Amino acid sequence: MSGLYIVATPIGNLSDITLRALYVLTIADKVYCENKHISQKLFARYGIVRVLKNYHEHNAVNVRREILADISNGKRVALICDAGTPTISDPGFKLIATIIKAGYYVTSIPGPSAAITALTISGIPTDRFLFAGFLNSKSSARKKEIQMLAQVPTTLLFYEAPHRLCQMLADLIEYLGDRPAVLVRELTKKYEECKRGLLSDLFEWAYNTPVRGEFTVVVAPPENKEISDGAIIKRLHQVLADISLSKAAKQVAEEFNVSRKRVYSICLDLKHDQD
Repeated sequence: MSGLYIVATPIGNLSDITLRALYVLTIADKVYCENKHISQKLFARYGIVRVLKNYHEHNAVNVRREILADISNGKRVALICDAGTPTISDPGFKLIATIIKAGYYVTSIPGPSAAITALTISGIPTDRFLFAGFLNSKSSARKKEIQMLAQVPTTLLFYEAPHRLCQMLADLIEYLGDRPAVLVRELTKKYEECKRGLLSDLFEWAYNTPVRGEFTVVVAPPENKEISDGAIIKRLHQVLADISLSKAAKQVAEEFNVSRKRVYSICLDLKHDQD
């Protein structure tokens, strides 16, 4: 059937590919990937002979048109990434939105994901979690993003590059507190590494160890404790300068996992005091 096939590929160990993924890659009329050199290793391992074409953030606009034309002409197009599931922390979602809008078939061939794999071996609660991907590389923006996540009552998942790991951990400690966490790298490979401890322990390890490779960071949820009015007021002062009172109440209520009615009442008191 013509359409777009989102195919998950191994995150390290090439044996971690599904039979269905191999079948789809074999019958696809075209296969688009991030990096031909990386994907060719997988294809060579399984004897798949296909011309690989690049799809990445630098050529995405033009290639989306090309893929749409291919599918409209009845072709089966497969999308893969260097490792794991396409569209997770990559530009693939825009392609999928384009194909859906045009009314064509889109399906997923599920498989490995570094975030889910790290979560399952973390020993940290898995019933509810938020995947935040890569935080902003700029310090001020990254701190603001973390601050927004501080009261989210779930496990948090991040990706981070090795050269930013220490600073990212320091920012997590500053705004989330010294929570239990796990650092994972080289998942499914021979030298898979999993470091567990408090964020401060992991910072000390990363600071004193030459770190290489991309990390998945798993952080435990905040302790279940009563949120004080003072904490809510402090956060409201930070956001009210940029947004309306009703929007501020909604945002802060969601961040602290408290009722919107309570936060709105505090907002009104603040407004009354200012008047």
